[in-house]
Amino acid sequence: MVGLSHSFSRTLYLSRELNLAAAVKRLLRSQPENEPLMFTGGRMRTAAGRQLPDSFVTRYIADLVNAKKAQTNTQASEARTDILEVYASKVRGAHDFGWFYIDLMLKVGFVGTLVGFILMLGSVSQSTIIDASTMQNILKQMSWGMSTALNTTLASVVGGILLSVPYYFLDRGLDELLEQTVQMTEVRVLPRLSMPN
Repeated sequence: MVGLSHSFSRTLYLSRELNLAAAVKRLLRSQPENEPLMFTGGRMRTAAGRQLPDSFVTRYIADLVNAKKAQTNTQASEARTDILEVYASKVRGAHDFGWFYIDLMLKVGFVGTLVGFILMLGSVSQSTIIDASTMQNILKQMSWGMSTALNTTLASVVGGILLSVPYYFLDRGLDELLEQTVQMTEVRVLPRLSMPN
């Protein structure tokens, strides 16, 4: 339940950011190529004064512009990579909880398997006299231990597989968001940016 609710909240966040990135892209495409973008008051605006929505993309560009003001061209190029890595790491860090949780589930399942085997084999070691009635009790305890081992293994493996699917798609969504951010920044924003002195 924890993994599902976390993956759901991350999916909502990433979906919203991808939708905002698409809105920024549409807004930039609707402006003439030679029309400059202005960066005033920490916000990016079109020449007509229309403000771009607050999003992952526009926050990245704002930080990039602030870093660019005091740097040479070589430093600015390195800063682009560094700032993008910081933004990616921030989002990816939230996804890492999901991968940690999946790994934890598998380890707990493995512990359950070991406990089941210990219960199964412990029933044999406690019996000193083996007759027909004792064997029936031993077999019942062994089957209970084996069912514990197999059920915990099955639950952890199935849960891990089911949770890994949304986190895989979240990672792909993050890659798409980063690609859109770089493409928009390099092609549609930086060549048209006008900064006040």
